[in-house]
Amino acid sequence: AERLAAKAPLAVAATKRAVLEGMALPIGEALEVERREFAGLFETADAREGVTAFLEKRPPAWTGR
Repeated sequence: AERLAAKAPLAVAATKRAVLEGMALPIGEALEVERREFAGLFETADAREGVTAFLEKRPPAWTGR
């Protein structure tokens, strides 16, 4: 639970939505749900923070934005 709590909150929420919605769908539709969820994450402040933290070799400071 601690490892999951340390992850980017927007990414965790998107993963949960994609899994819950996609479980009842055919694979093609489930993959579209996943694509839609994750496409929106790339424009977030947390995405920029993740890349910056990686390049600076430091832990990310997630904001949920």
